[in-house]
Amino acid sequence: MIISAAQIKAARMILNWHQDELAVKCDLSRNTIRSLEMGNISTKSANIVRSTFEAAGLEFLEDDGVKRRSMTIIVQSGHASRNALFAQLWQAAHSRCGTILFAVQSLDHLVKILGGESADALSRVEQLCKAVDVKCLLLEEPDNLPDYPRFQCRVTTQQSMGAAFYALYDDTYINIVRNGANDYMMVAYHLPPHARSYRAHFTCTWETASLVRSRSYGIDRYSREKRLA
Repeated sequence: MIISAAQIKAARMILNWHQDELAVKCDLSRNTIRSLEMGNISTKSANIVRSTFEAAGLEFLEDDGVKRRSMTIIVQSGHASRNALFAQLWQAAHSRCGTILFAVQSLDHLVKILGGESADALSRVEQLCKAVDVKCLLLEEPDNLPDYPRFQCRVTTQQSMGAAFYALYDDTYINIVRNGANDYMMVAYHLPPHARSYRAHFTCTWETASLVRSRSYGIDRYSREKRLA
């Protein structure tokens, strides 16, 4: 189904997005968005816009309808959960999701949940940081910090962070639960109020957290340092 001009306008109103914001998220020009909303529907552009809205949690109905999807909860465990988490974040990064937020134990913890023990674990983190801005709250200050582009890192306390480890982007909150010594369970909630609450808490914690004092290295040297540790 090709979405209509009325559905595009209604979807923007639900998400409280301006035309400029929608254009950036879709990697289209504002003139293209304006043209679509005037009824000049291009199938290719309309499909890009629809995919962006659907990634933000909207569902399009027949007869020019649009609504928020019901809350979606996805639970994954085992090694596949790490691959699924990275794939989900990678897709979000290329959908112009804005900054991805992490609250985790340590930098090593971040590497493990995105790539496990695989050889490309560090490169996955680097790829993500090249595609999107990433902010990471840690409980443990790293001995050294890889020089990833668009990566910011601060250290806080368990009391300030709270009990949960998580990843957060747009309206999606992903609870990261340790499930054994080297295994994790990921519980993803697509629930806007839930995500907004955690984002507000993250922002407050970030403002009072400490800057990382360790040295920054390129990824190759960081990898060597970890192997020697």
